[in-house]
Amino acid sequence: MLLYRTLRSFNQGYKLTVMWILVTAMVIAMFFMFVHPFGTILLFWLGLIVLGLAVLAGKPMVLIQLAIAKRTLAQGQCPRCGGGISQAQDDDIKWSCSHCSSQFRSSGEERRVMEESQ
Repeated sequence: MLLYRTLRSFNQGYKLTVMWILVTAMVIAMFFMFVHPFGTILLFWLGLIVLGLAVLAGKPMVLIQLAIAKRTLAQGQCPRCGGGISQAQDDDIKWSCSHCSSQFRSSGEERRVMEESQ
């Protein structure tokens, strides 16, 4: 469960972190545009390489998270909290957890549930 929660947290913040790294590189490149133009060209190509690597690195992390979720769900446990799960009645949702109100598809993907405020 710890590995699932770690990967889940990583995957939720990964895209935003990569975006801010690339925005920071763009600001630095704008500074280099006036000081040393070659630095701007270098940061442009470096940014493209980092973007490609970020996409390639993000896909396996999501696949590993889904595999761990499917294995844990097959054991009858919720990957998020470790509680027991039950079969859901919805066609799209296969499992639901009564402890943390999480719902999971057959692929292991977690569906966010908007809890009603009282």
